[in-house]
Amino acid sequence: MPDASLPSELSADGARNARLSVRLPAQQKALIERAAALSGLTTTAFAVSTLVDRARAVVLEDRLTDLSAAEREAVFAQAYQVVSASRPGDGPAATSVPTPPSPEPPHVSSGAPAA
Repeated sequence: MPDASLPSELSADGARNARLSVRLPAQQKALIERAAALSGLTTTAFAVSTLVDRARAVVLEDRLTDLSAAEREAVFAQAYQVVSASRPGDGPAATSVPTPPSPEPPHVSSGAPAA
């Protein structure tokens, strides 16, 4: 089932019927053209695929940050189970952070040469 919030790049008949026009500095245009050539794509194909990929990532990130409290709790509970299962032992002791050893006191020189 297609996602309504991520419209298809093409209309149902496959026609490209929308236009996007941008103005940019010549240096940026040259950089984009070079990257497209290195990718084996036309400048248009490179620009469209890059923009669409970035747009999808932004929309997905927004969705992930827009979880309800219950959904967040479910995600964190599942993550906790994965982390707990990967540690040896059971229960809270297995997931607690160990206490670091106390640092040794600094060595104080008595003035006598070390033996």
